[in-house]
Amino acid sequence: MRISTSMIYDQSMRSMSQASSDLLSTQAQLSSGKRVTTPSDDPLAAAQAVAVNQDYELNAQYALNRNTVNTQLQLEDSTFGNVVNTLQHVMSQINAAGNATLNDSDRSAIATDLQSSFQQLLSLANTTDANGQYMFSGFMGGSAAYTATATGAAYTGDTGVRYVQVGPNRQIAINDIGSSIFQGIQPGTAARIISGSSTNTGTGTFSQPSVTNVADPTINHKFQISFGSDVTTTPPTPTYTVTDLTDLTATPVTANYTSGQPIAFGGMSVTVTGTPAVGDKMTVQPAATAGTNVFDNLQSLINTLKAPLSGTNGVGQATLTNALATFNQQFSNTYDNITTIRTTVGSRMNELSALNNIGDSNSVAYQTQLSDLQDVDYYSATTKFTQLQASLTAAQQAFMQTKKLSLFNMM
Repeated sequence: MRISTSMIYDQSMRSMSQASSDLLSTQAQLSSGKRVTTPSDDPLAAAQAVAVNQDYELNAQYALNRNTVNTQLQLEDSTFGNVVNTLQHVMSQINAAGNATLNDSDRSAIATDLQSSFQQLLSLANTTDANGQYMFSGFMGGSAAYTATATGAAYTGDTGVRYVQVGPNRQIAINDIGSSIFQGIQPGTAARIISGSSTNTGTGTFSQPSVTNVADPTINHKFQISFGSDVTTTPPTPTYTVTDLTDLTATPVTANYTSGQPIAFGGMSVTVTGTPAVGDKMTVQPAATAGTNVFDNLQSLINTLKAPLSGTNGVGQATLTNALATFNQQFSNTYDNITTIRTTVGSRMNELSALNNIGDSNSVAYQTQLSDLQDVDYYSATTKFTQLQASLTAAQQAFMQTKKLSLFNMM
């Protein structure tokens, strides 16, 4: 085979060019710290790196979402704390108002104090977040959750719950609905409400209903206790009649009334003391049907304390005592409801903390995968660089020797 001078030059140039290219590529890896600087360096590793990087970025976004949700829940928890403090103050004022030594002016002063509590509670219900959105209005974040009315306040939001994606398969609610907070109860734990008629003229006062048989089929019915007198005896014997207002087909039960003796019905027991007048009525019903709007109840309490006591011989005080007992149980039910909802906020915050730990672990794992796929092995790359450098030098020296070959030099 005849080898021309041009072939010698061409082959030498290709060898040196390839050696230079390999050397520069290895140098680029050493300077950048990346083994895969272009997809052609390792197509499979480059494709895998794209997928892993997407997962890494998505995991970082979930972390940002969790931080946002946690901030929102912290604000909600703080708001609940203030609501709880306000309700505790209201209940303490109810107990204070029951003191028989207070006069109408004293009770009016308590009512004025409770008016401030009303405004504070309304302000808390209309709390806004960092973006100016009302926290408890559902999807209607641009509108106040509650608007004051003549009887208290009405919910003007909706039932929407806002969720944020905080993990690949997990969304967490960042708000609670105002109506479920300030107008809700816990069905399983809310105590039944007993109340006296505003037209009662006796001195009978009641205890809170106690459950004696939770399995009674009528335990969630509404009952009325009305007081009368058996005029066939001398002297007339006080009586009471229990009527099931939920099942009007049920036969009312009448028995003799004795102050301090329990009155049993519907799996419950109520103790009435004092002397109810003929025609006096008391109603026992599930908490859900007895008025659960905390603003309406608070306004009603204020109106009750502002009104002078009417009646003589302890009638007005007995009416007030019964009313305050009813209010106390209503606010106690609201208090239990809000503290329960607040517990769910704490649970969500705990879950966010657990998800943050998982997210941090995933972030480290993704970074490790990316490093394995892309990062250069400095020991191997440095060795390769030295070898390529020697190879290029040898190719250059070989070319210098080869180009000197000529037949004229043999003569």
